[in-house]
Amino acid sequence: MGVLLSGYGDDGVSGLIDIKKAGGLSLVQNPEEALQASMPCTAIRDDDVDAVLTLHALAAAIVDLVKGEVVDVKPPDRAVSQCDQR
Repeated sequence: MGVLLSGYGDDGVSGLIDIKKAGGLSLVQNPEEALQASMPCTAIRDDDVDAVLTLHALAAAIVDLVKGEVVDVKPPDRAVSQCDQR
């Protein structure tokens, strides 16, 4: 599982792409609440992310996954407004 939060650049996105290629789960912080939306937006554009979630929802999903529970993640809405403005 890869979790990408606020930031710049694309190194985190490269890691998410590798995780997805290996069959892992790719979770991204909603750029609308990120201090720096650049990296979450790049992930949304360049990676087949499994979900774009708020920090609260990310934390809950991670806890459930660690417990071995199934988490119902929905594909992100590709029209995340923060990213569309770039």
